[in-house]
Amino acid sequence: ESRADLEVAIAEASTSIDEAISKRQFDKATKFQAELERLENLRPSLPSIQEIESELEKLKADMEEAIRTKNFKKAELLHLEVDKVEEKLQEEKSKMPSTTEESPVEQSSPQFVNENGETIIFESRFNLEKEIDRFKSLVQNAARSKNFKEASRYQRFLEKLEDLKPLLLTAQELVEKLNEVKKDMDEAIERKDFEKAEELHTIVEKLEKQVDLEKANIKTPEPIAVSTPITATSVKPSVKASIKVSPDATSIATVPSIATTVKIKKSARIVDNRPVSKLRPKAPMISQSSDTVVAVAQMLANRRGDAAIITDSSGGLAGII
Repeated sequence: ESRADLEVAIAEASTSIDEAISKRQFDKATKFQAELERLENLRPSLPSIQEIESELEKLKADMEEAIRTKNFKKAELLHLEVDKVEEKLQEEKSKMPSTTEESPVEQSSPQFVNENGETIIFESRFNLEKEIDRFKSLVQNAARSKNFKEASRYQRFLEKLEDLKPLLLTAQELVEKLNEVKKDMDEAIERKDFEKAEELHTIVEKLEKQVDLEKANIKTPEPIAVSTPITATSVKPSVKASIKVSPDATSIATVPSIATTVKIKKSARIVDNRPVSKLRPKAPMISQSSDTVVAVAQMLANRRGDAAIITDSSGGLAGII
């Protein structure tokens, strides 16, 4: 009946899919997925609150223009339309869950149900990033072993984790927020609004604890060991030495009648031995061959991707779009 009702149904279908996947009930997950797609296709027919508000603003502007030009008949018709849209807007708002503006530190910690059905509560952005990295690795390993059904399953979990990022600020974002709140607290003290200052002081303390927690989890990079070049020892002037330089940047000095060889390094090399996973490569986007072209295109647009792996009914690789 309304967009709010539709969004509730979409959320329930999405939850049912996650529960079915965690219990390995993939036949049920497929049915719930079909229902979710059907519900999502209804969105254009049920405008959101923002869309209704935009329509209302346009109608009011047209009505004002009609009044300005003294076209009162048109103004009356537009006035009736405005009343209908305002009523529709109020009805839509009444069905939305009530929300209150909260400070980032006052929001409850986000929760996540992993592939084993276990509930994880994230207290910091660092812990969330660790779980994201773990699922990226699972997706990549499954795709590398051509197990695309499993990769698609892990991809869904990964997307849910990515959606939690706005709920947990990074250390830098926390510091910026902390500075803003401290500034507001100082202004409240100057205005002698001590009740507000006390409220802000509580938020400052919580933010400082979160900043300390995030900074404690940031690892200091280990220094890279650089070997000192080795130079040849001096030889007597009366003895002639020939030096041969090999392509591998290592020189061997050979002195006739003296059984001595000295290895000389031109320069030290700094080698980055980190695995590719440390670069946090982007997880592959996976769709089934039964999906419509529009659905795949929408997925790529929503996730700002430019390629998707397409799997067949058996989970094998069908191609790449």
